[in-house]
Amino acid sequence: LRRAPVFALAASGAHASLGAADAAAFAFVFVNVLWLKFAFVWRLFRTWARADGVDAPENMPRFVCDTFLISGFWRAWHASFHAWLSRYVYGPLRGDVATASPERAAAAAAAAFLFAALWHDARPKLIAWGCANAVFLAAERKAGLARRARAVAAAPGPPGVDALRVAAAGALNIVGLVFANLAGYAVGVAGVADLFARIATAGRDGLIVAIAAFAVLTSGVLSALAVRHLEAQAKARQDKTDYSGSLALRREVIAPARRPRSATRE
Repeated sequence: LRRAPVFALAASGAHASLGAADAAAFAFVFVNVLWLKFAFVWRLFRTWARADGVDAPENMPRFVCDTFLISGFWRAWHASFHAWLSRYVYGPLRGDVATASPERAAAAAAAAFLFAALWHDARPKLIAWGCANAVFLAAERKAGLARRARAVAAAPGPPGVDALRVAAAGALNIVGLVFANLAGYAVGVAGVADLFARIATAGRDGLIVAIAAFAVLTSGVLSALAVRHLEAQAKARQDKTDYSGSLALRREVIAPARRPRSATRE
């Protein structure tokens, strides 16, 4: 925070004087520092609760830079609140997952984000934050990005063209998430528009910043996909181990019951 005082830059309005590269760095670092702040608070009190014998849920189960889906980002950010929203707001409004139409699911997600915005504070910039996330989530579902990412993570061998496409889409997702959170929790919609304008109107420097940022984010999504691939392999090995253990236990229990009793004579 001494080297990148993002909260001070946002509160004072000093971010408006940043150049293209510094504006892009400010936006990305802000979300990372925001994650770190909440992760520290929640994990501190989770540790205290566990010391008292209470196993509280993990609210930040995945690092912020290891998420590239809108759905995955919010599933791993304040996870207990996300679970509550899914159970009591989103789920009832969506209805049965097997019969709910995409339009109804999108409307239910928008209502859940609106509720979350009002739960934080009834401010216009938070309403804009909720609307932006609902739109991004609907676009992600329309594109089937989560399904495509699972297919890439499950595929054997090195990443191919499909992985690059998912990574590029994931990079755009990250940009949307960064600026939505920046608008909702820091500089507002006008501040985000000003940051975009600073990068877009910076000429050659702005183009270099945009290309470099997109390349870095795409590389980050490819790394996240590699992590998902390793996680899928570990889960497959664990499932195989559990199945083998269950089969061995079944043999131990059933085999003696089938063993013929030996005749005994007095």
